[in-house]
Amino acid sequence: VREAQLKYRFVMRLYHDQRYIRYYKEDEYPIDVLMKERVFVSVNLKESADELCSKLANCTLNLSPDKVATPQHPLIRNGLPVDENVELYNTTETPHETRFSFLATPLDGNKAVYLHCYVNANLCDA
Repeated sequence: VREAQLKYRFVMRLYHDQRYIRYYKEDEYPIDVLMKERVFVSVNLKESADELCSKLANCTLNLSPDKVATPQHPLIRNGLPVDENVELYNTTETPHETRFSFLATPLDGNKAVYLHCYVNANLCDA
């Protein structure tokens, strides 16, 4: 068994619409979203790495920049939607990217929420 330590960066972006062309820039945050408005998200590998296979694992909403803060509202668990308002999109043209959307909803009556996503990355089988 050979163990290797690899460092890759993943990027999560929120997009203006379902075309996934124009994403929100850092100076545009926080963004305002109306209740029940669809939020479009992509999570992808920043660098090109053919040897790396990645898959979106979990995404949750909470009220804090702290990813483990509670309460949490799960959107995706083990790569599958657990919220009925989540839609996963096929991105065969970019194998290291996952796209999805969800309907904006308040958590515990709070208007400001944070999105946290986790990615599983492994070396691809030869």
